[in-house]
Amino acid sequence: MTQTCANCGETIGEGKKFCPACGVKVENGPKPQITLTLQEQPDSEPTEQTEQKEQPQQPKQEAQPNEPKQNYTPPPVYTEQVRINTSPADAKPPKGSKYAPISTVGYIFLMIGMAIPVIGFILMLVFAFGGGNVNRRNYARAVLFFLIIGIIVSIVGAVLFWSTISQLTQNIDIEWGF
Repeated sequence: MTQTCANCGETIGEGKKFCPACGVKVENGPKPQITLTLQEQPDSEPTEQTEQKEQPQQPKQEAQPNEPKQNYTPPPVYTEQVRINTSPADAKPPKGSKYAPISTVGYIFLMIGMAIPVIGFILMLVFAFGGGNVNRRNYARAVLFFLIIGIIVSIVGAVLFWSTISQLTQNIDIEWGF
């Protein structure tokens, strides 16, 4: 038995717990549909809402002559439905999409491929600045960023090490008379 979503009006297949269009949870069992419409009345009379739902008859209460009548105008009811296209949080993009996640084995092969001295650097540049999968591109950019930081730290370390060694050799030359 197919159902209709109470939120957006989309048909929902049998056994579904959530609406595929708006994501609202579907309750089991048929629910009565309520339709509210706004009827325009002259300014002298209050605006009425008609409700199309089966309700038990309620006894009408007579207005007391001592009590003043109150003109109650209910707020307008908006009948336009807004459809919000939401998807479940665990929805995955289709396979082959540029947003498809990379598997663990895929990351391992990326690491091994980028560890090869010259070919790895070329792969890193191609993956970082080329098209294709967004996750692979971001991973290659991160590895390239760490590579650049490593090169800068290595150069600074080599300069500091070389200056320290040259200072030590000058001190040794002065003390020993070479």
